[in-house]
Amino acid sequence: MRKITKIVLLIGIILSSCKNENDYIIPADFNVLLSDSTQISNGITERENQKRIGQFIKTLNKNTIDHKIPDISVCDIEGEYVNLNNNLSGIKLIIASTLTCAWGLQGLLVDFPKTNQLINNPINQSEIIVLIQKEENEYFNQQYQKNIEDIKKYYSNIYLIDSLQSIKLNIFGLTRYYITDENIVRDIGRGTGINTNNLRLELERNTIANKKYTAYRN
Repeated sequence: MRKITKIVLLIGIILSSCKNENDYIIPADFNVLLSDSTQISNGITERENQKRIGQFIKTLNKNTIDHKIPDISVCDIEGEYVNLNNNLSGIKLIIASTLTCAWGLQGLLVDFPKTNQLINNPINQSEIIVLIQKEENEYFNQQYQKNIEDIKKYYSNIYLIDSLQSIKLNIFGLTRYYITDENIVRDIGRGTGINTNNLRLELERNTIANKKYTAYRN
């Protein structure tokens, strides 16, 4: 009887451990975005490629929303490596962007700051973390030196993240993660465009949700 009890307890511990592990963001396979040689030789169409990207985005959302930010290593602008999770206290939004994409820079330096000020309850810069996706090339270094001072005008918490750590967070292009006090991703925003109405709706939706969440906790 004791043996059976021990086995049941052991199974319970294992299942509990699995559940806790699954609470974290599940990295998606970014290789599915790349067409293999057979698909290329068969002439994959633009429509098929867009369908693939759409399906991949759905996978990213499923693997990320309602999941917790994992322990990952990022580098601050002073060159010190830190655990991202240890710096999320009071953070409501994580913005990840490249510096080598004009659309990413536009979204980071123009679209988001401008749109954020148009909503009723703007997110304070102290409540935002920016993750700059680091690249090992000279163009990235040039863009970093050129734009870092402008980035610091709009954001207080700035870190660099390498490609391996980015994959653990399912970062894809210009990405916005709205997170809870428990560091759980509750909504995702991606990209911007010439018309920023969608970004405004996204911000309003999430600031209202955060207000309700805070009221509920209190």
